[in-house]
Amino acid sequence: MPLGGFTRAGAALTPCTRRSAKVHDHGGRNRRCVIGGDTHRDTHALEMTAPNGATIATLTIPNNASGFSDDLAWIAEHAPGPRVVVALEGTRSYGIGLARVLTGAGLTIVEVECPRRQTRRRGKSDPIDARLAALHVLLVPEDRKALPRSDGDSEAIRILLGARHHMTVARTAQINRLRALLLTGDDEDRLLARVTMTEQNLGTIARRRGRTGESIETQVRRAEARRLSLAIRDGARGAAGRARGKSDPEIRRSLKRYTARELFRILNAAVAH
Repeated sequence: MPLGGFTRAGAALTPCTRRSAKVHDHGGRNRRCVIGGDTHRDTHALEMTAPNGATIATLTIPNNASGFSDDLAWIAEHAPGPRVVVALEGTRSYGIGLARVLTGAGLTIVEVECPRRQTRRRGKSDPIDARLAALHVLLVPEDRKALPRSDGDSEAIRILLGARHHMTVARTAQINRLRALLLTGDDEDRLLARVTMTEQNLGTIARRRGRTGESIETQVRRAEARRLSLAIRDGARGAAGRARGKSDPEIRRSLKRYTARELFRILNAAVAH
């Protein structure tokens, strides 16, 4: 439910919660404030800051569901109401769980970058980084605040494009390694190193057999060239093969068409019921 629906009594920390969260109250109540968060694998450091930059309260929570509940109760106690902006680092990394919970509670989430070393001045400190995140949002104009990436279809497209990019980079690295390996071989190897690595040419490299009297170096080179050629060919036949020859914009269009068809089917099913 939206955070504005909490009552002060309902936001009180239970005895178990008090043991799991370190809370420091610096006094003050403000319905329009900013919360800065420095997120990590195990814990998150948070600071609630007034519009004038004064610290209202600080909190350290574990990075789990219990900690997220502590955070909601803490916000409800010190800044009840929906007019709260939360500035978090790593909203698609260690802070993604907290960002999703706060978004579901009706709060506005802003993505902030990790502070630079010269900005910290006094060294790395989680509470300092949390405060810097809050101050950053207070200083940045409204139209320049970075919103975190959203879940759903857009994220699915990013995942697929990222996977395709990774497979393309891996394939290029394997082809370069194969060419470098063939360039140090005999005349036949050097000739194969110059051809385009099509599926047919990769098959030719993989099917080559050793000759009588070959040195151990030649045998090892031939075996490694066979392994690389098969890996490159099999990779192209896998999931990446469906997008072979398509550019990134073409892949995006295909994914959008697929998404549109799925949404149309779901909406038709909803109307029918």
